[in-house]
Amino acid sequence: MTQRDLTCSELRDIRTAAGGRWFTKPFDLNLVIVRSQVLGRWDDTAFWAFTDDAGRELVEAHTVTGDAWEGEWLNPSHRDGCLFILDQHVNAAFAVGKTKVGTKNERTCLRQRSPFDYARWVANGSIPTPAQLEALARSGAKFTAVRYSHLHNRVSGRTPEKPATDDSEGCVVYLYQHQFVAMLELVAQQKARGHGDTVSATFITR
Repeated sequence: MTQRDLTCSELRDIRTAAGGRWFTKPFDLNLVIVRSQVLGRWDDTAFWAFTDDAGRELVEAHTVTGDAWEGEWLNPSHRDGCLFILDQHVNAAFAVGKTKVGTKNERTCLRQRSPFDYARWVANGSIPTPAQLEALARSGAKFTAVRYSHLHNRVSGRTPEKPATDDSEGCVVYLYQHQFVAMLELVAQQKARGHGDTVSATFITR
């Protein structure tokens, strides 16, 4: 089940409650990534809210995963465990760049450029809940870093549940290629109006 559509007003409330600034100049983008309470599924939504040149408030909703796929939670590839991006607002979170740099699958993405707050889940045969990860963070397991949490597409453009080899670098991934292309076009429109290609991001789980 995907997140229901949210209005500009609702997204503004989420973003400002998290400490983020709401942009109102034409095509100055507001990114809010809303994640479900169930990890390991493609049921999260990247909401792009903005004012167009005619002064209309618009929202584009794109299907993403804001966390790792099920197999990664059960058997993390990183020796320290699977990463989870905690709920937060990050100024200048992403900018246009490349993912999988230096490999045959190098491609354009929104590359993480600012540190995120994370928690790690060590494999124990189960998939955690966001509440468990937030409790880990409160107990001192939180850390802050730049850890390849780029906003990118599937390497193949297909939409299987299980990632293909080199599909992901980090865990904020678009499910549909056409929506990823639309996202890059929004950022290009922002840049064309003098706002640059940097995007702040608000992460929330609900």
